Amino acid sequence: MVQLGDSRPEPSPRRWTLAITVGATVPWARSGEMRRVRPYALVLGILALAFLGRVLGQALVGLWSPAFLPPMEEWYSGLLPYPILLPAQIVILAGQLEVSRQLWAGSGPLVRQHTRLGSSLKWFALVYFVAMVARYVIVMAVFPERRWFGGTIPIFFHWVLAAYVYVLSRFHRGLPLGRRVGSSSA
Repeated sequence: MVQLGDSRPEPSPRRWTLAITVGATVPWARSGEMRRVRPYALVLGILALAFLGRVLGQALVGLWSPAFLPPMEEWYSGLLPYPILLPAQIVILAGQLEVSRQLWAGSGPLVRQHTRLGSSLKWFALVYFVAMVARYVIVMAVFPERRWFGGTIPIFFHWVLAAYVYVLSRFHRGLPLGRRVGSSSA
C-alpha cells in the first residue's frame, strides 16, 4: 500500500511471487544465512575433490600403472582388499557429494544444524586424526626405509577425511568456518 507523500512505486505482483518462491525454496534467502553456509559447501567440496583424486589415482595405477603416478604399494596399505576398498571409497564420495550439494543448495535434511551431531563429529574427527598420526609414527618406526613419505598416501588422505569430518562438525555446531584471532572455540 502506498501512503500519501511516498514516492516509491508499489512492488509489482511479479516481484512478490519471485520473493515468495525464492523464500520457499531457500528458507534463508532474505537473511545472511546462505552466505554463512556456502563456504562450508565450498571447503567440503574441495576436500571431497582431493579424496576423489586419491581414489582415481589409485584406480589408474591399478588398471594401467602410468609412470607419472607412484606405484600401487604407495597408494595401498593392504589393510582392506582393493575389491572392498574401492566400493567403500565410492560410498564415502557419494555421501560427500550429497552433503556438499545440500549445503550449496541450502535445502535438505543435512542442512539442519544438530549440535549433538556436531559435537560427536568433532570428537570422531580428532580421534581419527590422532590415530592416523600414530599410524604414521608406527609405520615410520617399523619401516625406516619409507621415511618420510614412502607409503604415506593412505595416511595423508585419512587426514583429508578427518579434516572433512571436522569441518562438517563446525557447521553442525554453528561455528564460523575460520577462527578469529583471540577466539577460543575449536
